[in-house]
Amino acid sequence: MTNSILIVEDDPFISISLEGLLKNNHYHVVDSIDNAEDAYNFCKNEQVDLILLDIRLSGEKTGLWLEKELKKIYYSAKIIFLTAFNDQETIDGILNSEADIYLTKPINRKSLISNIQLVLKQKTEKSIYTIAEGKKKHQLDIRSVLFIKSDGNYLIIHQQNGNKITLRKKLKEIQKEITCTQLIRVHQSFLVNKNFVTTISSTHIFVEQNKIPISKPYRGKVRTFFRHE
Repeated sequence: MTNSILIVEDDPFISISLEGLLKNNHYHVVDSIDNAEDAYNFCKNEQVDLILLDIRLSGEKTGLWLEKELKKIYYSAKIIFLTAFNDQETIDGILNSEADIYLTKPINRKSLISNIQLVLKQKTEKSIYTIAEGKKKHQLDIRSVLFIKSDGNYLIIHQQNGNKITLRKKLKEIQKEITCTQLIRVHQSFLVNKNFVTTISSTHIFVEQNKIPISKPYRGKVRTFFRHE
């Protein structure tokens, strides 16, 4: 299946050049948008595999703003930042983001394609994570995880076939270690694997036969996420 890419770039010459390069390399360009707010509205209705995102855009909102807003709605696209700036404020913004790569302008065409290939390969293949617990290391296959429950200072990882793993770790810590998009936060004490969700109500989400509460702060995000799946 051809990977889909959204271009968010306010320089029409660069945008046209990127679109031609991507199409010549057999990528599907779903759209080219010149500002962050229109790109956000597009993404609320469409899912893409990768966003090429300029940091300084026309309008009040930046590419950094767009990246943060998309993470709030659990948007799963990979992001490559494009920027002509290397000032400390821009670099700090990139380092504090969850973007996969950033490239400086003028963009090297071969470098861009190789980085796109790398990022998309990571998106499709990453499923095994190494979880640290003190000096111990645990190999965790996300494809087998139903949900993760926080119980005080411990986490209980519920897997298929009734298997469980208990770790002395906080939920926010494991969220930093597991960067995949399959696990979504629905409650202060629960992460669920979207691939095993069977039913959603206004207050609960069912992961196979497990009834898990959706806390009020997450309800809007959960509804938005599954509406666009």
